[in-house]
Amino acid sequence: MVRIATGVDPTDGRMKYSDYLGHVESWDGTTLILLRDPSRDGSRPVQRVSLAATDIVALKPIPERREFPTHREPRA
Repeated sequence: MVRIATGVDPTDGRMKYSDYLGHVESWDGTTLILLRDPSRDGSRPVQRVSLAATDIVALKPIPERREFPTHREPRA
């Protein structure tokens, strides 16, 4: 997860942020290229985004989800 500062909201004066969840494709120390996951509700497809290091305010590694079996074997 990468959090980007998007600026101050003129209505309430508070800083606003955007979060990006996806897989890092490259990082050169100044630009992070991220393959952003699609939204759960289908409103946004997969996106390739370029994020400037100067805009990043937080990075949080999130491990891949485990694959769960689709059915359980009966116990003997």
